[in-house]
Amino acid sequence: MHPRQNLLPPPDPTDVTAPTDPADPALVLARAASELNAGISDRDDALAATLTCITSLTERLAPLGRGCAGVLLCRRGRPETAGTADRFATELDALQVDLGQGPAVDVLGADGPVVVEVTDLATADDRWPAFAPAARARGVAALLAVALVPRDRPLGAVTLYVRGDGRLPAGAAATVAAIAVPAAMALHAARRVAGLDQAVTSRDLIGQAKGVLMQRDHIGPDEAFGRLVAASQHTNLKLVDVARWLVDDAVRG
Repeated sequence: MHPRQNLLPPPDPTDVTAPTDPADPALVLARAASELNAGISDRDDALAATLTCITSLTERLAPLGRGCAGVLLCRRGRPETAGTADRFATELDALQVDLGQGPAVDVLGADGPVVVEVTDLATADDRWPAFAPAARARGVAALLAVALVPRDRPLGAVTLYVRGDGRLPAGAAATVAAIAVPAAMALHAARRVAGLDQAVTSRDLIGQAKGVLMQRDHIGPDEAFGRLVAASQHTNLKLVDVARWLVDDAVRG
């Protein structure tokens, strides 16, 4: 659980344009966007850094006292766990995926609402007959889920879980909804960066595998690539997996 922090530094007394209210919505959003975008600069771990930033920022802007935040991603229209620093949130996120129901599953649905807020989970059995009792058994008392939608479809959803006798703070839904747009944009950018890194890695592996075949069998680059493609089709493995196996085998040999 992250300690409650003020996202904003003290106003500069020499700056007459600086807001005097540390909770100024425009400045809060600007700071949130800056913090979210900072994670994307780490090309080696852009997606993980952004997900951690989203949960940390959500917890600090809507402090729960006894609670935590988790993120579900949406891939090919299906929710999947992303993993967070908090095991409790990760377990509850996984529970939603396994049961196919819960607040994040709702907001990720094609026709689902953007925000789901439940102040008393004991009243949600009709809505989530499997998830609500299972979450209460783990100590969840209330929750809030907000979709992360950068454009026309959600890329994920952040869920706040409140434990024990804790309560959702007043205005939590509005606060988290306000940062959902910059969070969604950061998530979109991080996924593109992660995909680009994966593509670069795949090209490097295929190039190395071609080099192994060219040196071992004394063939040209086109024939080497053709053999990789044929092996991929014959084994029903992805081309990059065939290339990785060949490179690893050459290293072991």
